[in-house]
Amino acid sequence: MKRFATSVLAAVCAPAMFAGSVQVDGIFGGSDHYQNSEEVSWFDGHGSDKSAYGIDDGATTIIRHGTGTLAGDSSGTEYFFLFIEAPLYAKNMIWADDDGGVEDGDYATLSASDFDGYGKILSYSGANGSEKLQIGTPEVDSKGKVDMDVALEADLFDDDYTAQNVEDRIEDTINDGSDFGLVGYSDSAIYLLDSGLATDEFSDNKDVTMSFEFQFTVNDTNDLLLGYIRDGGLSFHLSPERTGLPMTTTPPPSSPPGSAIPSPTAMLAGGAGLLGLLARRSRRRNL
Repeated sequence: MKRFATSVLAAVCAPAMFAGSVQVDGIFGGSDHYQNSEEVSWFDGHGSDKSAYGIDDGATTIIRHGTGTLAGDSSGTEYFFLFIEAPLYAKNMIWADDDGGVEDGDYATLSASDFDGYGKILSYSGANGSEKLQIGTPEVDSKGKVDMDVALEADLFDDDYTAQNVEDRIEDTINDGSDFGLVGYSDSAIYLLDSGLATDEFSDNKDVTMSFEFQFTVNDTNDLLLGYIRDGGLSFHLSPERTGLPMTTTPPPSSPPGSAIPSPTAMLAGGAGLLGLLARRSRRRNL
């Protein structure tokens, strides 16, 4: 009995067994085990006074976040991961640079230059050129125009697709996010180009969101970033944007088995309860 109790205590107190892992590739996939997901508000920072998604229009999206390990990293180092996507009702990943391109009648234009001049066919530069994510503090002027006091910003990839251009974009983003301990980054444009599901001339990925995935060191600013977002400080620059669709988001899935990381207090409490049960059984057997 004593030997059994010792082995149970060791198992209960093992810290890394419950940690989830995340693959930082720019999309939310089956290999990503985020601890938390929540619905938050967002607005179109490109021109929220002219947009269907102004700061007071009630648009929401799902973010995912939590600590865990990097997929494929055997060191066991824990990081803070954050995944943010513009909802499909406002943006999807389609573009084309020729007259045989993709069309989506749900897109509205803020400027004729956002299209390539052929009806509602989005060019690569029109679809990705000014699209970005901003996190910070929104400031509304007397005319209802919103400016952001930006804490963290990431531009959707829109360069010619070469390995060097991708590396440069990621390096620039990490440098811009150095105050928050950013060490890894990708977005859904990079993912589509890397995986061969799109080229910088054509993408028909109607069901893929514009998304951004971040890997930070675990530090005090992790909660600061979440605080900005929860306080209404999440902006997507969309030019053009999809409009006229129901503003609904996909409900957050339940956490995959084994993805949650319990607190040390919870682990010890669970271990104490289990050991107490074993002790009671032992006393009964000795009576």
